[in-house]
Order: sequence, then structure tokens, then C-alpha cells
Amino acid sequence: MKIAYFTHQYFPRHIGGTEVYLRGLARRAAASGHEVLIITYHESPSDNPRDFGVHRTEVDGLPVLEIHYNLSLAPQPALYEYNNPFIANLVRQELETFAPDLVHALHTMKLSGAVLESCYALGIPAIVTMCDFWYICPRHTLLKWDGSVCHGPRHPFSCVKCLQHTHGFASQKLYDRRKPFSRPQRENWTAFVRDVGAVRKRKGYLKQTVLQANRILALSSFQKKMLVKNGFPAKRIEVCEHGLETAELASNTPQRNGAVRFGFIGSLVSHKGAHILIEALKKVPELKAKCFLHGPVREHDAYTRDLVALARGDKRIEFRGGFSPHQLGAILQETDIFVMPSLWYENEPLVVKAALHMGVPIIASDIGSLPGMLGQGTKSWLVKPGNAAALAEALQTAVRDFDKLDIRPSPIKSMDRHAPEIFAIYEEEKQKI
Repeated sequence: MKIAYFTHQYFPRHIGGTEVYLRGLARRAAASGHEVLIITYHESPSDNPRDFGVHRTEVDGLPVLEIHYNLSLAPQPALYEYNNPFIANLVRQELETFAPDLVHALHTMKLSGAVLESCYALGIPAIVTMCDFWYICPRHTLLKWDGSVCHGPRHPFSCVKCLQHTHGFASQKLYDRRKPFSRPQRENWTAFVRDVGAVRKRKGYLKQTVLQANRILALSSFQKKMLVKNGFPAKRIEVCEHGLETAELASNTPQRNGAVRFGFIGSLVSHKGAHILIEALKKVPELKAKCFLHGPVREHDAYTRDLVALARGDKRIEFRGGFSPHQLGAILQETDIFVMPSLWYENEPLVVKAALHMGVPIIASDIGSLPGMLGQGTKSWLVKPGNAAALAEALQTAVRDFDKLDIRPSPIKSMDRHAPEIFAIYEEEKQKI
């Protein structure tokens, strides 16, 4: 079988849960005798349209097509964010050449929902995995521009302010401030009306486009519930949890003497909540503990700079920098308690599965799919998202009761077990042609 995969970004430029999952799936597909093609996106820094197009490369011996584009130069950026005809046309040409039996879309953010229409136009069966909430939220996190939690757009214009803050769409700079009583500047007003009109149509377009897929897979029951709340029919969505790469994840042996080692593992971005962990530690300066933050430290990123400043003076806190996926097991081996202080609806994060698989106790926010993954027990704590005081209390409890913690590994579905389930879906859809 010939299989094309869509993803919003991929190795080696990006490392995240979706990328790790796709690499594992694509490798196993190729090892099973399938011919694989990965189609992904790269945000080009160029302002020359001649630089936009298909760039061919190879990762892990598999062909990868990167679509290079600069969204800020699109004729209508607010529209092209979710419906990009330029990219859709390039993808259609590549699909015509490769002639896949099936397309599995892991993520179409950046590529836009229009690439699914390319599949439909060519009669290629398409499977869509909802890796996060991009199809109902342009920020993909269901966090509003001010950091508050959102349940999904309730009005056609609900996302306007979020897109203003995220991409600069629908700019509010309508007036010449040097002339307080002037009329709106025509060019700015025209762009504002155009962008608002595009935002208004976003949710309906993406919903309609996704519902044309042969199969729609959600990663968790929580995610399915949120999609149903936002108008997706429950009967169309199948829950299919990701599998975990377990080869390099040995059982954990916690350090039973000395300071308890807390670990944050993930991107240093605001919705992951690393600042909440640092604030919590600051509230208990007497706590005998260490805190290692594993994630890329970007010098020019304002949030990262704020994190470093917030941690300054606390010798218990150490920034360990980025890491490659094969290092995750070693990092968890040096982690006595894993902390995930997320502020957004986490959706079956692989790092949590890895910690559970290795028997590492977890403190996590009571949000998204995390309660379903962890529950309350002798190896995990759930705390209110964004509440540094509650997290500080949990850290104290974990240190106090550390010797009593249950460090037995939890059963987690492996990629070796999960991949055949996905391949069976491929075969089912191929047989329907």
C-alpha cells in the first residue's frame, strides 16, 4: 500500500509528540512493506515568492516533502491560515504523482484544511487524527488571548481577538492616531472587514472539510467530548489513543536519599505552565528538593527570558535545555517526580505515558485528558491549573510521603501494539474503494 502522511511540522526542525508519533508510525509502515511519503510545512523567512514551493528531503530513510511558504505574505492571511489554495494545489500535484492508496492526516495546521480537499478531489481515502484542537481553535490550545480557558467558539466572531493577538489578523489599527477625528483609513478598514469575514467562516469550513474524511480519530474521550460540544457528530469520531515508544524506557529507580528531584519535561511555552512550577517552588524555599526543567531555552523568546528571571537566585532550579526523543528514558531515570503544570487541555501527552510506563510518580494539572490518565492515588496528584499555592502544597506532600510512593509501572499501549490497529484501519478503508 502507498500511504501519504500530512503533518504540520516534522523532524529535524521540530520535535514534539505529533512528530514522534508520526515517525514511529511511518517507520513501522515502511518496515511492513508499505511505501510512505511524508508531506509537511516549513514557515519560510523569505519575502520572495520564488522561494515558496516544494523542497524534497529525507528523514530516517523516508521521503519528506516540505512545503515552504510565508503566511504573512498570503493575499488573505486570515483565510489562508485555514484554507490555503496555494499549498493545496502543490499538495494535489504531489498526490497525483505519488498516487497513494490512502492519506493519513496527523495534523493539517499550517498546511491548512484545504489539503484534505485535494484528497477528496482525487478520490483518495483520508483518515484524520485530531491531535489537538486546531480544527475548532486557531490557537490550537483552546486558550484565549488572555490565557483563560475556552470551550470553543460560541459566536462567529469569537476568535477575532485571539487571532489579532496570535497572527495580527483583523488589526485594530484602523485610525491615524495623529488625527484623532479622522475617518478609518480605507486600506486598514478593508483589511479588517476582509479578515473578520474570513474568521467568521473558519469553524464551519473546517468542520465541513473534516467530516468528509473516511475516518476521524480522537486521541482521548475528553477530546471527543470537546469536539462534540463544538458541533461534530459523536458517531463520526472514534477514540484511538496513541501508542508509546517503549524500547528505551526502562523501569525507574527513584533516588531514596538526598533532595527529591522534580522534573518538568516539554516545551518552555506559557500554556505548558513551567512558570507555575517555579512560582510554587518559590513559595516553599525551605523544601529540600531539586527542579530540572528540560526544554529548549530560546534566548530571544520573551517567555523563556521571564522564566530564567523568575528562577534567578533559587539554586534548586536548573534549566537543562532541549533533548532528543531517545533521551527521554534517561531523563525520566533521573526524575523522582514528574510535574506537568499545564494550563491548557492536554490531550494524551506521550511524556505522561512514558512516566507511567516507567513508574515515575506524577503531579499534574486537573485539566484535559490528564484526570482520565492519572486519577487520584498513591502515585499521582491532580492540582487546580494555574494555582501555584496548590502546586506548592502538592510538592510538599510528595517530598513528605516520598518513601511511600507507588513506583510500579502502569500498563501503557506500545507503538508495536498500536501501529497494527492503525494499519488495520488503512486496510478497511482500502477495501471499500
